[in-house]
Amino acid sequence: MLASVKEFFNQQQREEHLSQQKLLKNKTRRTLGIMPTIEFDIPDITEFTHYLECDISPSICPMQWEELDIDFDNNDRRFCEYCDKYIYKVDNEYMLKEHNQNNECIAISNDLLEKINDKIEQERYNKLQDRLHLSKLYLVVKKYESYFWQEIQKDELSQENILKKTIKMILEQDDIDFYLQKGVDMQFIFEQIVSKIKDDEFVNFIKNSLNNKT
Repeated sequence: MLASVKEFFNQQQREEHLSQQKLLKNKTRRTLGIMPTIEFDIPDITEFTHYLECDISPSICPMQWEELDIDFDNNDRRFCEYCDKYIYKVDNEYMLKEHNQNNECIAISNDLLEKINDKIEQERYNKLQDRLHLSKLYLVVKKYESYFWQEIQKDELSQENILKKTIKMILEQDDIDFYLQKGVDMQFIFEQIVSKIKDDEFVNFIKNSLNNKT
């Protein structure tokens, strides 16, 4: 699958633009044939400041930092109704270590990894890196494909199955360009995250979909 992914994104990069006409057309988004109701309280990636790491959820926390209940006594934490716990803001390596030791849900500054990439274990760094990129992907899905997002959340799927359904939806709708334009690093997601999935049917679907677009 990796060769198909690399060839696809190499071709994307060779093209000097990502089809502005298609982007304009996609401003009137469609979701499985239904016009979605856009959640205007969901931030764009340009406003994305923290992503959540919480193992309470069976998959990935569906909440955003901006949606959590503000604690006026402590600016570094907010309350999450989804898991009925406080989420603690993490902006440096010391806070990360402290809250990890206490097994607490955290909201990680989206630029923290650039500061601590040589100060934490590689496995931990890779996990946080994957979570950051997935959070950005799901942020866009939640905002522009709200009907799809609500449906997959009902099923309480594993993180892997949510990702598989999301990737299938994006490819079936021919939307990779749209997510690139919205600031999602789709190349990282395909090469570093999707490529780890061990599912022959899913792998063949990815290969066939990307080969048909090259």
